[in-house]
Amino acid sequence: MASRWPRVLESAMAARHDPGTAVGPSCDDDAEFAFAIDVLLDGIALRHAAGWTPPPAAGPRPTPA
Repeated sequence: MASRWPRVLESAMAARHDPGTAVGPSCDDDAEFAFAIDVLLDGIALRHAAGWTPPPAAGPRPTPA
């Protein structure tokens, strides 16, 4: 995954919670992750139920490293 999406991994590794922010020390990473996954999966399910299919690829797919 890191070779295909290096910025995603970089962002995830750099994520820290600043105690001075509005979120503060009570931030619950597990709950935030679960919420985000629920939102994404709900959106995918809605698209699937509506019969959505992705457009054809513009070019050859990169081979995994």
